[in-house]
Parts: sequence; C-alpha cells; structure tokens
Amino acid sequence: MKLYLIRHGQSEGNVRQVFHGQFDYPLTAQGRQEALLCGEKLRDVPLTHCYASDLQRARDTAALALQGRDVPIALLPALREQNVGDMEGLTWEEMEQLHPELLDGFLHRWFDTTPPGGESGQEMEGRVSAALAEILAKDQDALIAAHFGTLSLVLHILGLARKEELFTKPFFIHQGCYTAIELQNGRATLLSLNA
Repeated sequence: MKLYLIRHGQSEGNVRQVFHGQFDYPLTAQGRQEALLCGEKLRDVPLTHCYASDLQRARDTAALALQGRDVPIALLPALREQNVGDMEGLTWEEMEQLHPELLDGFLHRWFDTTPPGGESGQEMEGRVSAALAEILAKDQDALIAAHFGTLSLVLHILGLARKEELFTKPFFIHQGCYTAIELQNGRATLLSLNA
C-alpha cells in the first residue's frame, strides 16, 4: 500500500502570515496552481481513493489535484490543522509582542504546547491517528490532502520522524509537492519527500 501526501496550496492565511489552524481561508491563485502541479506530478499514479481535511484549502487542493480523474474525495474533519485557539488570526509579529513565551513554545516544543483555547500537538495526534487508522484499514493506495501539521504528524505516527524532528528542515513539507510512503508488513518506508 502507498500513501501520497499533499499539503494544501498557498492560502490567503499564508499570504497574510497569520496563524490559521482552523480558520477556513481559501486558496490563492498561486495555491490553485500548486494544487494543479501536484496533480500533474501524480498523473501516472493509479489512485482510487482520496481523503482530505474538510477545510476549504485542503478540499480544493484535492479537487484540483484530481481534476479529470474519477477519484472520490472523502472529507475527514480529523485531518484538520491544529486548533490554535486564541492564536487564530494573529500575525507572527503580534504573537511576538503579545505572547513571546507561547510563540517560543510553539516553535520549539510544539508537541507539548497548548495554545489557550486550542489543542496541543499531542492532542492533535489522537485525532490524526484515528483518521489514519481508518485510511489504512482500507489497505488501498490513497492520496491524503491536508495541512502542514497534520501531514507532519502522519510521518511521526508512521515512525518516519521523531516528534523533535517535526517542522524541521529534513521534514519540512512544501506546498506544490507530494510525499510518497510505502507500507508493507507493518513497516513504513519514505519513498520521496517534496517530490
């Protein structure tokens, strides 16, 4: 079984440089192009299943990447980005001024930092694990269109990245690319990252 992971294309939230975990910002024109590029890169991959976060930026990325193909898209709210609570909508600059200690925790101890009114990476891992178990139970090659944090956790859950490595350069997941993972005999192998 193979999984193909794609991060949503550039969104309005990315452009505004705000924390937008579960705010439902749409894709920009560049983001739509990135999604189409992913689809082009995956054109020869025989996909029959797609699972996407129900947030618009991931849902639209999946639809654009699969344009012209008869692949149904199952929307899974458990694949949403982290709920960053009171941080939603704040710029990085505002976070530095208002909550420097929280920003430091978010950047350096993300897995164990809980934004006020939000969820920690550890809490998020529970729901992403449940969604991944549902996907893996089908035992069929699948595309997963989701968010940076969500896809990083998929790598962690499958044993491909330690929690300390999440969001670091070796495991930074780019927009407009795909990551391929093979699952065989209970073992995950990273075939490509940001292809």
